Amino acid sequence: MRNTLIFIQLLFLSMHSYAADFTSLSREKPVVVRYSADKNCNVSFVLNLKSIKEVRLDIFLKVNYIIGNDTLNDFIYLDESYTGTIKELYLQKGDSVQACLWLNNDEIIKLENIKGSFNVKSGTGIDLQSTGEMCRFTGTVWKDDQLPIFRIAKNDEKNQVLNLNVSLTENFDFDKLYLKIKVISPSQGILLYTKELIVNEELVLPYRRKLLKIDFPDLEVQKPGSYYVQVFHEMSQTLINGVEYISYHLSDK
Repeated sequence: MRNTLIFIQLLFLSMHSYAADFTSLSREKPVVVRYSADKNCNVSFVLNLKSIKEVRLDIFLKVNYIIGNDTLNDFIYLDESYTGTIKELYLQKGDSVQACLWLNNDEIIKLENIKGSFNVKSGTGIDLQSTGEMCRFTGTVWKDDQLPIFRIAKNDEKNQVLNLNVSLTENFDFDKLYLKIKVISPSQGILLYTKELIVNEELVLPYRRKLLKIDFPDLEVQKPGSYYVQVFHEMSQTLINGVEYISYHLSDK
């Protein structure tokens, strides 16, 4: 009976946690882990890395997360000793993800004298966390059927303006962000906005965070009542990487 219980526990772990051990990292051959979701869940990618030699190393990594027809790219900087979660993704039942871990140091093809493991583990599924004024995306990944919505309860007659903030991480790899925004106003009814937000105008996409601000000059925010704001992304991909959160702010004119 005890052996049977141990077997069942090991089988459960094999279904929900996958790992790849490695003794080198390469620009030519990735370390790969895969996971298939049998229910809606969050999956965490955990990297353990340690140098065998007592030498200070700067390690640059690239990780591809392939989900369906979409590929998400993360660029990471670490030192020679690291243990922690490098990505969390929300998967729906039936989704599969393949994560490929590459060395990304320009001057090195293959890095040896290290040891490590790349693990994927599953947990409770949360696709979007809302705190009223902010919607935060799990793993900074925004799926096209995730529709952040804000209810703004206005109890006074101050003449105010609405602003939205979109926080992008270093791993947002597009020059523009295309959005559609639906506003329901107690004084103006249903309003639809199409926004084309410029993220980058340089020849090379810079590796830095950005905060995009969106205003609505023709929207009247004065009448008391409930205002509803819903945001859709209209990018070519189903999954957009590098979107940390969307939030709103009211300010007086």
